[in-house]
Amino acid sequence: MRDAPVEFATEEPKTTDVWMMGWANVLRENSYNRLHNHHPSGWSAVYYVQVGESKLDDSLNGVIEFIDPRPGINAAKLPGSPFDQKIRLAPEDGMLLLFPAWLKHIVYPYRGGATRIAIAINIVFEKDAEAWDKYS
Repeated sequence: MRDAPVEFATEEPKTTDVWMMGWANVLRENSYNRLHNHHPSGWSAVYYVQVGESKLDDSLNGVIEFIDPRPGINAAKLPGSPFDQKIRLAPEDGMLLLFPAWLKHIVYPYRGGATRIAIAINIVFEKDAEAWDKYS
């Protein structure tokens, strides 16, 4: 068996600015968020301040669903592969979700008695001012 070559990084670690933008999502009866992603951010997050009260016994009521948008990701299925799966989460008060901003997601219609409040956040490294201004 041959030894594999080993290479080490020779450059100093790079520092960069981190830019964040946040906003409140306030959902009332029958409100939802259509399928989208958060281009041109690198990471996104959502913090659930108050998820409200469900009026219906509906498994998708106010659920957030993540969908992998990469074409061909399901071309070669592997046992236990986490790719090409829809991930659904029922929010809870105080829940924080952090995810890659390219990941598409949807929030199904919320049918509840109280207002649902969530804080959404976009995180950008090495801000491209033109792109940021266009999408913010």
